[in-house]
Amino acid sequence: MGSLLQRFNEWEIQLLVLLSFVLQIFLFFTGRLRQRGAKFLSGTIWVAYLVADLIAVYALGLLSKQEANAVTENQNPIAFFWAPFLLIHLGGQDTITAFSLEDNSLWLRHLLNLIVQVVLALYVFWKSTAWRNVWLLVPGIFMFIAGIIKYGERTMALMCGNLQNISTGYNSEEGNKFTHQELDREDSYSSIVCFSLDSAPIVRHLFAGFTLFQIPEGFRAATWMSYALSDEVQLAKLVKLVDVELGIMYCDVYTKAAVLRTRHGIMLLCTSQLAAMVALVLFIVGNKKQRYYRRADIGITYTLFAGSFFLEVCAMFMMVMVSPWTWSWLKANKCSARLIRVSWTLVSSKIIGWPEETPLWSNNMGQYNFLSYVGCEEEKPSSPSERVIRKMAKAVGKLFWLSKLLDTKYEQVDDDITESFLQEIKAILKSPFGGLTSGGKKQEWQHLCRFLRTLARELSDNFSAVIICLHISTIIHLSEVSSVDVETVGLVCVCRKLSNYMGKD
Repeated sequence: MGSLLQRFNEWEIQLLVLLSFVLQIFLFFTGRLRQRGAKFLSGTIWVAYLVADLIAVYALGLLSKQEANAVTENQNPIAFFWAPFLLIHLGGQDTITAFSLEDNSLWLRHLLNLIVQVVLALYVFWKSTAWRNVWLLVPGIFMFIAGIIKYGERTMALMCGNLQNISTGYNSEEGNKFTHQELDREDSYSSIVCFSLDSAPIVRHLFAGFTLFQIPEGFRAATWMSYALSDEVQLAKLVKLVDVELGIMYCDVYTKAAVLRTRHGIMLLCTSQLAAMVALVLFIVGNKKQRYYRRADIGITYTLFAGSFFLEVCAMFMMVMVSPWTWSWLKANKCSARLIRVSWTLVSSKIIGWPEETPLWSNNMGQYNFLSYVGCEEEKPSSPSERVIRKMAKAVGKLFWLSKLLDTKYEQVDDDITESFLQEIKAILKSPFGGLTSGGKKQEWQHLCRFLRTLARELSDNFSAVIICLHISTIIHLSEVSSVDVETVGLVCVCRKLSNYMGKD
């Protein structure tokens, strides 16, 4: 046991660096899957997202504890050369910079982490013997340039993904003049993509809490409204428009797309790659002159170099070349027709792009009935172990959290739900009161406004309580519906699914 522990201590740095590298590969290739709602990977991605930073920071701390003049086999100068690679790992992957909206709102904290970790990495490199070895010092400097840029890209992406920064990436004076195209001129998927790109700042304002009337005129919200209100627009076309708009919004909020489509972002990307390439060449030359490094450490270093280049090439392909923004830019600048066709082929690809036939999200909605929590004690769990787990959760005051975790189901978003949503959106756009002032609905929901006002007055400081009250009220009301009319039954099903969806959140 002692020899095994000693062996682990000898290879601890190497194992941590390789583990950090493997986590980055996993996050890169699974980050795109999260958009399509891969539920079986969601928990794993969340754990990897949190652990990746911890591993990199811990490895940096471990490197800082090593002695600069250590001559033992497990403590050699090349280990200090891995510090900038850990900075690159802390910079995250282009396909997933944030796991939730709250991560973006904490971009200032990430900026502070950037400063602290860069200082720590510089300290690690400073105390190493690299200062007395020019063949390790010079490539290390270039790798630090690449690492600082990559970490800075992540901080910039989080700042751009913060919904409060509504002006990020958009200019109200110019609008998106390169992508603007009227949908009624061309009935094709490319026109939908163009209009979605043009309306991206409008969607961002809506997510930030603005109303359509508060959006600056430079973003042409009136054009977006007129199209949504048009009776000539087919339902499928409007659904796909919303699908693409939300896909663009997802990329801006959760990935580095908002940074990589800017001129400064491209310049930083090219600079970091050029610095890494120079570092690799210098390291190869220096390795031929320095023969006292272990082969395993040399192999790990080359693996880190190769992995970094591989991930950057894949990121350039997936985040830039397959981006609809790139296609629209090529089209607006009247580039080669062949180049535009190749770009559109990549964008509309069923495997790596934004296909027209399939939705860009999971097309599922979570379902949670609050009665599952209220009746937890009466219901018999499916197994004795689940009964024990629920009792333990109740003892520590986490029964509601556990109930939502175990009792949440998923339903497919069918055409009835989609059509109901779009009809309500049109009603809201036509009337500030969502169409409730029309004669029939006013008689049917004559007590609704009074109920909502009372609810808002009593629970104005607790929005979650408002949702729960509305959820329970909907359950009670739907339980009293006894009509066997097909249309009524379908409407009840839609209302129940939407109510359970709100109950989940």
